[in-house]
Amino acid sequence: MCSPQRVLTISRISCRIEPFIYKRLSFVSTFGNADPVPRFLATIDSRPSKFFAVHVKHLYFDHTMPLYFVRKVLSVCTGVVVLGCPHSYRSLAPLIAPLPLQRFLVRELTLPSAPKALPRWTASLTHLGVSGSTYIDAHAYAALPTLIHLAVDAHCYAVSYVSPARILYACPRGRCLIAVTQNESESRSLLEHLHAEGFTDPRCYVHLRARLDGTWDGWSRRLPDMFWVTENCFCS
Repeated sequence: MCSPQRVLTISRISCRIEPFIYKRLSFVSTFGNADPVPRFLATIDSRPSKFFAVHVKHLYFDHTMPLYFVRKVLSVCTGVVVLGCPHSYRSLAPLIAPLPLQRFLVRELTLPSAPKALPRWTASLTHLGVSGSTYIDAHAYAALPTLIHLAVDAHCYAVSYVSPARILYACPRGRCLIAVTQNESESRSLLEHLHAEGFTDPRCYVHLRARLDGTWDGWSRRLPDMFWVTENCFCS
C-alpha cells in the first residue's frame, strides 16, 4: 500500500504531466483498439471544462468519428489552434467560429459575405484545407489575411469553376496552393486543364491522395504535414 506522502507525490506528477498529454488529441478508428468515443466522453465528465479549454491545442478527428462526439469535444476544447475535421463546416460553425485557429481542415466551407460577420478564426488562420463538392468563391479567401497555405479538393474546382490563378490572386499572402486529387485520372485531367489555360505558378502543386483527411498525418502525429512536404520538396 502506498503511503500518503507517495500518493501525494504521484498526484502532483500526474497534474504536471496531464497538460502535455492532452495538448494534442487525435481521435481515429484503428483496428483492434477500443472505441475512443465513450472513453473520452467519460474523461470529459471527470474533469472541469476549463481543463480542456486551457490545455487542448490540437484536435484531429478522422472520418469515423460521429458528429455528436465532435460537437461535444469542441464544446469544451475552446482554445484549439489546430483542427482537422471531416464534417461540414455548417454543421459545426457555432462551435468553430470563436476558435483562435491557425490550421484548419474541414468539408464544405462557407463564409459570410459581410466582413463584420466573419468568424474569429479568419483573422488568425495560416493553413486551410477544404474538401467536398461545395461552391468556392475566390473572393472569400481575401477575407483570410494571414492565410499562406491552402489545400483544395480538386473536385471543388469542377463544382465552382474557380481557377487556381484566381485563388492565388485572392490570397494576400498565399505561398502554396495544393490541389488534392483522388486518382491518377483526375490528376492528369487537372494538369491538362491547367496546361490548356497556360497556368504556371511554382506555388501550385497537384497532390494525389485517395482522401483529403489522409494527407494531414502531421496533425495527428508529430510528422511533417502535407503543406510542409509540398512547400519544401516541390514548391521551392
